[in-house]
Amino acid sequence: MPPTKSMRTAMARAMERVEEISAFALGRVNLSRVPVNRLSPRARYG
Repeated sequence: MPPTKSMRTAMARAMERVEEISAFALGRVNLSRVPVNRLSPRARYG
């Protein structure tokens, strides 16, 4: 199935969010004490 315009738009928005988050260096936050069941939905849905 070829990508639709809405899929491209959603991907573009997702990439913008990644760029914004990267600007805050959140990848360096220690999340080891946060339960996985709390992180998974946030990772999935932003």
